[in-house]
Amino acid sequence: MKTTLTLFVMLVLFGLPAVAAPGCGNGPDFLPPAGYLDLTPDQADATRALIATLQADLAPIQDELRMLRPQLAEALGGDDPDAVTVGGLVIAISDLRQDRRDRLQGFEVDFTALLDSGQLAEWEAWKELRRLERRPAGAGSMGAGPDDSGPADGLFTDR
Repeated sequence: MKTTLTLFVMLVLFGLPAVAAPGCGNGPDFLPPAGYLDLTPDQADATRALIATLQADLAPIQDELRMLRPQLAEALGGDDPDAVTVGGLVIAISDLRQDRRDRLQGFEVDFTALLDSGQLAEWEAWKELRRLERRPAGAGSMGAGPDDSGPADGLFTDR
């Protein structure tokens, strides 16, 4: 199942930014800038808690990926890579990436449950803006790649 989680790769490679929520400082890149959604103090506190939970959930996944990627590069670096070793590492990395996607999608479900209808409309507009920003130059309505729709709907991309 291909989902739109590209930004997630950036999060895994570079780590999640500071624990904060929109409307209360700089938050992770996949959230709108501070004040965009005009969160109430209670919403901002709940969002901070969701981000903290997400970071705690992603940390061991990120750590394991950081260990597996060099192992895969080393396994592929020889003159005659062992297919079983390479295949096992690729599967392990793929499983971890799926776990990341699942956790990010769970975050989005929980986060959007905090929003009122106006904020939800702004959130959807933000995601569309992010999707358009990532569209390759010259890509028209046919796009340059497959249509990866899902709960994140263009917010995160895993390419």
